[in-house]
Amino acid sequence: MLPASPSEEPGLPEDSAHHAALRRVMQGAGMQQTAGPAVDGSAQTGLLGVAEAVDVLVVPLRLRATTLGALTVARAAASPPFNEADRVLADEVARRTALGLDNARLHAAQADIAATLQRALLTDLPEVSGLELAAHYQPAQQAAEVGGDWYDAFPLDGEDIALVIGDVTGHDIQAASRMSELRNMLRALAVDRPEEGPGQILRRLDTAQSRLTLADAATVILARLSPSSDGRWELSRSVAGHPRPFS
Repeated sequence: MLPASPSEEPGLPEDSAHHAALRRVMQGAGMQQTAGPAVDGSAQTGLLGVAEAVDVLVVPLRLRATTLGALTVARAAASPPFNEADRVLADEVARRTALGLDNARLHAAQADIAATLQRALLTDLPEVSGLELAAHYQPAQQAAEVGGDWYDAFPLDGEDIALVIGDVTGHDIQAASRMSELRNMLRALAVDRPEEGPGQILRRLDTAQSRLTLADAATVILARLSPSSDGRWELSRSVAGHPRPFS
């Protein structure tokens, strides 16, 4: 059982021994051993009552002086009472459980930071006269919602527009951070020499990446849209390892 606080434990009387043990543990006490409801005569409610528990251990799930919850272990009359070896084992199980809970909390916090970073880098597309730009980011699977994928569009000289789709290896905050470095580097290289074609820009990006190690591995598509005199748009593109776009 992992109650947020003893008062939230369903089906237990206010004065039960188990309830009191939970309260002490949540307030900072160590492991508690109490008689079960089958012995102390308390109301036969909750899981302990259904199990006819006679011996109960309440073990804190504690890590770095923070109590995350409590682990309750019980034995019925057919089993021998808990001994010292049992208490040592219960304490080790609780320690590992607390570590797992803390790791899950840290992982969730890191994923939230990476998701915020990634959303901030997926910038709004520019307004282009005579052209409608739209983008949608959809993770391939729930377990990989965060990572090094990005899209981008930004103006070049005149009315030309640069379009980018890229992916840095990984699905964590490190991948999102490296993606931001590679994305910004590509922007700078494209704007610095707008007369260059997509292939030339990607070659300079590859040189910068190999010397600065911005990412372990990455793929990218860089395209350039240029308006023609007849009102149509001409597209030139270069692909570096990325799947080719649909035409």
